[in-house]
Amino acid sequence: MTESLSVDELAIRVQAGAADLASLIEAFLRSTAIAPSTKDPTTEEFSPVWTIIDGAPHLAVGTTLDSLRPIGDTARFAMTVSGRQAIFGLGDRAGLLVHTNSGSFAIGPELAGEIRSSHEADV
Repeated sequence: MTESLSVDELAIRVQAGAADLASLIEAFLRSTAIAPSTKDPTTEEFSPVWTIIDGAPHLAVGTTLDSLRPIGDTARFAMTVSGRQAIFGLGDRAGLLVHTNSGSFAIGPELAGEIRSSHEADV
């Protein structure tokens, strides 16, 4: 049943205890994410938005343009990437901060590494 739910819907359900984190991660890997940039990626080098959570850098992405409104003043440009590209493009010490229409969730560096390890064959 959770396979047809969006990342936004699953994030709400995980927070409420009605779905598990694994379902949310699988949905995110299959989704299209929006990566904000402080520079126009069509004319300059892509310049992602980073934040620090628990001492580790986290790349900011969104599930929709509306979900990125909180960082709109910082990044006026964006490009789409797959959820898989977002996770696999991270360095070993970086995580991901996923903004949804209903809030946000973080995938820390350790969990991101576990996801990459368990999905290596899928790449």
